[in-house]
Formats: sequence, structure tokens, C-alpha cells
Amino acid sequence: MVPGWPAAALEAGAIAYRTYVVTTLRAARARHKNKLRDELLYSHDIRSTPVHQTYKGTHNCKSIYSAVQATKGLILTHRGEPIVALYDACCGGSIPARRVGAIDLDKAPYLARGYACNYCNHYKFYNWNHTYTLQELSEPVAGYLRKKGPISAVKITKKDRAGAVQEFQVKIRNEWFTVPGAKFVALLKKLRSCTLSLVKRGSHIEFTGKGDGHQYGFCQWGAHGLARKEWSCKRILQFYYPGTSLMKIDQVL
Repeated sequence: MVPGWPAAALEAGAIAYRTYVVTTLRAARARHKNKLRDELLYSHDIRSTPVHQTYKGTHNCKSIYSAVQATKGLILTHRGEPIVALYDACCGGSIPARRVGAIDLDKAPYLARGYACNYCNHYKFYNWNHTYTLQELSEPVAGYLRKKGPISAVKITKKDRAGAVQEFQVKIRNEWFTVPGAKFVALLKKLRSCTLSLVKRGSHIEFTGKGDGHQYGFCQWGAHGLARKEWSCKRILQFYYPGTSLMKIDQVL
């Protein structure tokens, strides 16, 4: 998040990120329960990469430090347990309750937001488009499929009600192969989310999409938009994680 953003957005973010760390930490402790002490010396609870949560070291940013201090010890819970506080840069107006497969929303009802967030529409990747040549697609996608030969066509074969692609098919040497939507997007770094469509133009595939990230939970640019409307930190969090409560971290650890 940007240091110059309103305090309410930074504070809401601080609580969400802290909650994510706590939930990940608890899950790691459960996995490590039966490990030998020597094994634990070489394990990590949380990776400092997008696998968990990117961390680039300490800083001297006063506004972010203030947001952390103002929310010190606070986390989000559901039924007394820390939530899986997913977050992304921009949800692109997606409605998570309409998503299928990626998250078990029965186990995480606080991620099943049934209404759109359009407060992130001032972000540059709320709407986006990128074009790949078929040749550019061939190396990463055919490599994932462990197939030799160029890709000659791509099509979307399955979407959920939120518009997120669940399944692509690619044609290699007159044979069609299926690639899961999230995997296909992960292989092509210019694609910002699974909520997209495509058009073939000669030897090029033009992708048009919405949002930047997995489109669940806290929307950073949406929080910025809500804070500019003078929403409080607590109200912002309730918008993105409906049905949750704030608790002190020492109550659950």
C-alpha cells in the first residue's frame, strides 16, 4: 500500500496483514507439532514471497508505522478463530460469492462477499488488456503441459458466475489440451487476474480483463477509495470481511 494513503486504509491493511500472518503461523505450528527439533531449525512458518506475504525489510515510513501502532495487537476473527485474511491489489469489481472452486466458502464465509466493490476503479489495472503472440505463449504453456510444438490456438472453455476463467484449452499439433485457469494466468506474467476474455487476431491473442490479484478478501485500492470517502478502518474491514470481529492477538495465541 502507498504510504501517502489515508490512515483508515493503512490501518485496515495492517489488521488484515497481521491476521494473515497469525493464521499462517498457527497452521505452521500445527504441521510442525510432530517434527523433530533439528528439522524445525531449517523450516519457516511464513515465506517472504508472494507464496505467503512479500516482505522487503524494515522501513522508516511514519504513516505506516503509525497505522501499525494504532492497531497494535488487533486481528480479525470469525467464531473466535483468526480468519484466512486474503487480500489483493484490486478486485476489479468481482463478487467473491460467485466464485467456484478456488476457496471453500463454506469454511470461510467471511470471504463470500455477495456484493461488488467498485471503489478500486481508479486503479490503473481495474481494467486491463495485454496481447501475446502464439509463439510467446508456446514456451511457458506447452512447457507446463510437457508437450513439444507450437501452440496454434487458445480458447476459454469454462468460467464461473463471477466471470473468472476456470479452464483454458490450447491446441498443439492438432490436439487440444486443458490448462486450469489459475495455472494459465500464473504462467503468463502480464495477465493480472483470472477474470478475463480473449480474442484471436491472426498470430496474436488479445486478453482483456479486470482486477489485479486473486480477487478475494481485502482490496487494497478499494480500501483506498473507501477511506477517501471517510469510511473508518473498522467499517472498511466489515465491508471486505463480512461477519468478522476484532480481537486481541493474545486471546488466540
